[in-house]
Amino acid sequence: MSQHFKWRVSPSQGYDANRYVRVVEQGVFDLLNNVWAVTLENDAKVNAPWRDRTGNARQTLAGYAVRVPQSGSVQAVFVSDGERLLPWTYDPGRGGIALILRHGMSYGKQLELARQGRFAIVGPTLDWARPQIWSSVQRMLK
Repeated sequence: MSQHFKWRVSPSQGYDANRYVRVVEQGVFDLLNNVWAVTLENDAKVNAPWRDRTGNARQTLAGYAVRVPQSGSVQAVFVSDGERLLPWTYDPGRGGIALILRHGMSYGKQLELARQGRFAIVGPTLDWARPQIWSSVQRMLK
């Protein structure tokens, strides 16, 4: 008895997995860039624990999403554990999307790390938002 394979749906009419992945990636990027980056930036500017002298540190806090390339170069990105800055591990074979919240002034590192993080805002804001961000991505994918 020979077995034959028969298409139920022609391959040309079938599911386009690559298109689905692109749509999902764009949806996640839009959620991170248009919702969470704005939320994080606004929260950091409102809740920054230092007293302004010039207002520059507060005004230049910025949140945004970026597409991380699968190859090529990426600017150095560091994350804070509250006591020191750690290099963000980047896997050049994966690519993806990164949500960034950063200082715009050269002394932002000191604000994050000096006096046991007393003036930190980037790390605490990301710590507060991390579970909510992940939950919103999961809801979007349901």
